[in-house]
Amino acid sequence: MSKAQENVKAGILHPGDQVPLVLLPDRKTLFSRRATRYRSLAATRDGPSDLVVFLAALADAQHLALGQAPDIVPSPAEQIRLCEQRGLPPLGAQAIRPGPEWRTALRQIATTFDSLPLPPASRIALTRLEEMDDSVLDTWALALLRGVQQPIDPALIPFLAAALQVYWVRMAAALEEDRLHRLEAPGLCPVCGSPPIASTLRLESHLYRSRYLHCSLCATAWHMVRIQCSHCEATDGIRYQGIDGHFPAVSAETCEKCKTYMKIMDMEKDPDLDPVADDVISIALDILLGEGGWQRMAINPALLTQEE
Repeated sequence: MSKAQENVKAGILHPGDQVPLVLLPDRKTLFSRRATRYRSLAATRDGPSDLVVFLAALADAQHLALGQAPDIVPSPAEQIRLCEQRGLPPLGAQAIRPGPEWRTALRQIATTFDSLPLPPASRIALTRLEEMDDSVLDTWALALLRGVQQPIDPALIPFLAAALQVYWVRMAAALEEDRLHRLEAPGLCPVCGSPPIASTLRLESHLYRSRYLHCSLCATAWHMVRIQCSHCEATDGIRYQGIDGHFPAVSAETCEKCKTYMKIMDMEKDPDLDPVADDVISIALDILLGEGGWQRMAINPALLTQEE
């Protein structure tokens, strides 16, 4: 076995080795597979089933909105070249102001829920959405992209985030993988610069046991070596924590240096897992880690729902 093959098996690849840097999202299957995963998880005893059923319907709505949307022309070659020179992501969420297509997706998603049961706060919020000025929605979108939740109606956050995900997934899927580069901060998405929501250990033969971080916005996955903190890049003091008897494919990689953590999901233990859906279902692990003083670096918008 060659040294490169040994590195693949051990999951300690470095930039320039044999696995691709990024795995761009598949716009045809991403949200439909997520909806299927949510429904599968809702049938188990673990996790908040009412929330998971709602999120399955939301993923279905995202799939429909993405399927009805025309292709978005990706960033021009000149913009990508400049981003490469400056070490910036070509679809940076902090730099791009979403076009009107994101509001189209939002209203398409909202319409899907016209005939579906919703908590009262969500139903009232969606009714108000029909009368909201575009400028208000755009202001809220920019705030959400910058990690600011106020003064956004909390009942609308899952819908706003879902529409923004549709918008960025559509753009990311149109890029060329070989034009993308690793950012100076390896823990940020090389496509849009957003933080990862979780990481997975891949199952495919050419990626076997390689670790990929999954973007919380555009759903791009990018390679990062294992046993290294995605926040501070420390390699010492890395530990793995889970809950015995629950979520066997999900554990948390904790870093003693910066006291942060990220979930890592093993596709060999569960090949059907989805980083967003399985993050929601394993919220009990987040609660335990929070009580232990660990800080999560990326928020799952699906968990920012209005409390009833």
